[in-house]
Amino acid sequence: MHHWGDVQADMGSESIYRLFTLRTEMVSLFNKFEIGNHNYTKSTEDKQRADNLTLVLASLSSLSEIIWSGYIPRNISNISWPYLKRLVIRESLDTRQCLLVMARCPMIEEIVILHLTNSTHDPTLPVVDLPRLRSLNLKGDTGKLLDQLVLPSLRSLDVTPPMDDKALERLGTRSSCNLFHLCLFADKRPLPTISEWNALEYLQSACCQTLRSLHITPATTDTFFRNLTWKTDGETGNQYLPDLVELSARSYTTDGIVSEMVASRWHTQGKGNSPACLVFLNIHQMIYARRMVKGDLVTLPLHSYTRDKAVLGELAAQGLTLTNGLRFNQQ
Repeated sequence: MHHWGDVQADMGSESIYRLFTLRTEMVSLFNKFEIGNHNYTKSTEDKQRADNLTLVLASLSSLSEIIWSGYIPRNISNISWPYLKRLVIRESLDTRQCLLVMARCPMIEEIVILHLTNSTHDPTLPVVDLPRLRSLNLKGDTGKLLDQLVLPSLRSLDVTPPMDDKALERLGTRSSCNLFHLCLFADKRPLPTISEWNALEYLQSACCQTLRSLHITPATTDTFFRNLTWKTDGETGNQYLPDLVELSARSYTTDGIVSEMVASRWHTQGKGNSPACLVFLNIHQMIYARRMVKGDLVTLPLHSYTRDKAVLGELAAQGLTLTNGLRFNQQ
């Protein structure tokens, strides 16, 4: 036990009983624990065993990371986790449970919740201030949770866009944080997505002015890329994301719009009021779209993107990274 570092265990296995005797002085190197439930039956005995294990883990000062897969112990939100720095929960957790767990992790720096559900109407949800949290990854129904958080050190935000378009802005205003990485990604229907205009409005907020990396899956159009195109002296309009170096998006654009945006941000340092150089690009351009025509679903061509291919190919030869190549997809 003295040499244990990263430990994986199954809640339904008999070997789990060995963990009940753990003490800090016995496992000084024990820093990561991943628990599964392949053989878990949810019997009264199994639930009690899970609760007992949670109490033991919370007492270990060396344990800084926990990954819960499967059954969530009943007492996970009732005990303190004073030493935890990274928490991953892969099982369904509702908003209230999640907030209560967060509130008991004063040293937490990274949280990943992969199946967040909304609590029933609850006007008494607590406000949780996590001064050390730098990375937050939430998948599911995120709006109510975001409205209860204060995250002044937040640098990376990866969320399913909330139903309430303003929830992200309120989080940034309340937290006064400076984001470096933002991912807005709805991976399952009917989860919401964020409109192009609301995304642009959010990108103008104070917390996004330090963004270096942006990943956005709502289908973007000419409007989005024209707004991201860096304007030269004498041109009017808002300048977006001066520090952006990495962009991943899915687009329905006119040929030439994407490459114009990238070119405006390519090797611009030292040229007056210029942005950072955009060096990493992953654009999924849609060359076909399925549409209903006289009651039939048909595939229609969009654009060939001849100009985009040519310009981005030249920039790639100069050092622009196109992940997986420039991808032209069919939808």
